[in-house]
Amino acid sequence: MRPKPARVVVDWLIAKDHSIALSAIVVAEIAYGIEKIWQDERSPRLEASLEAWRRRFVGRIYGFDEDAAMVYGRIMGASRRKGRTMEAQDGMIAAIALRHGAALATRNVAHFAEIGIELINPWE
Repeated sequence: MRPKPARVVVDWLIAKDHSIALSAIVVAEIAYGIEKIWQDERSPRLEASLEAWRRRFVGRIYGFDEDAAMVYGRIMGASRRKGRTMEAQDGMIAAIALRHGAALATRNVAHFAEIGIELINPWE
């Protein structure tokens, strides 16, 4: 959604388009990011971009359901026992990916390093 996105990421998205899904948590984070901007500074381009992504991924936006909630509990509990704190949103995103048997694409691989999930960093 950046005005000038990283070319390597755009190329990755194009190559993997048929197999990419989003979590509803990511959609929520983007919506929140747009909504917290003062109305007079808000970019209609950002709002339009989010709506375009939602249309593009119809049927491929995975929600946080009961099965994901159980995975989330295991992830967060294990993280806490190891003395690591994990943001709730990151735990939910990881739980949704694990629940669907999916890899997780992120630039913030360190946030998810000890979960036991396949990580992909499209920026590398």
